[in-house]
Amino acid sequence: SLLQCNVGLMGACTFNMGPSLSARARLENDKRGDPVLRVLNSREWQELSGSRVHGVRRKLELIDSTGLPPMRVLPASTLYKPDVELPRSDVAPTVDAREALENRGVILFVSHRWLQPDLGLPDDAQHTKARALARWSQWYEAKHAARKVYLWIDWACIDQAAPYAGVRALPLYVAASNDILCWETDDYERRAWCQVERLVAYKFMATGRVPWIMRHGDPHVLCGPVNASSAIMRTEQRKLVDPASCELSNPATDGEVVEQLRMCALRAKAWTGGVDPRKLEFGKTCVDAMVTTLV
Repeated sequence: SLLQCNVGLMGACTFNMGPSLSARARLENDKRGDPVLRVLNSREWQELSGSRVHGVRRKLELIDSTGLPPMRVLPASTLYKPDVELPRSDVAPTVDAREALENRGVILFVSHRWLQPDLGLPDDAQHTKARALARWSQWYEAKHAARKVYLWIDWACIDQAAPYAGVRALPLYVAASNDILCWETDDYERRAWCQVERLVAYKFMATGRVPWIMRHGDPHVLCGPVNASSAIMRTEQRKLVDPASCELSNPATDGEVVEQLRMCALRAKAWTGGVDPRKLEFGKTCVDAMVTTLV
């Protein structure tokens, strides 16, 4: 869901990365000394807290040290207006993630399928996704009154005119987030970008084993006022799917980018606070998804 407007992801082509591509990507990363792998595997990163402000702040400093774009996030409150749309990166009122920490922010990584990929747009004409994210965030803030939600969402937080550097930093952005929210469309499980995002969250986010889920098309998601009791939650298992078996619209252009992210997830040390090795077997390993229905 990261490069659609620039290189045309999310079409109908099946994406099958062969072993030659994996080897090539691995060799190139080794040759250059991939800064993302280096940071994720460093002792300092592994020892940092994923929930305490000082630990996350230091993670953000380490992200800066790679030379990749600093992490920026969108205050969810900017969506709390009628008919608001998801803002593109060149006009989005994003803030440095450190500002979110100082404001007792919860950083929510949004994994989603773009709803108008042929037009290079992440949402539909009715701004369904923007409105749903606003209501979910309002519910979360009502339930946890002292916290404010900040969203990391590609359309707003990666430079859409030159996205590649931001895409390379994706595992670091995920690892510095507090939670992941998956916007599930009917084809979410078949999309390579969606599955690599879920995989990266499982490996590098302490809460990646229990992702939040919102279902596209939920008839109640846009109705009525929101309070702390507005959500019905149920746990459903989701199998982790190998992104290599999933779909991209332009595998010749985008396959290697997804493969680099996939290999980073497979080769870097998992960060889970030292209590869970996060063993992974595609098609068998499951996450306990918290499916949220707003009522």
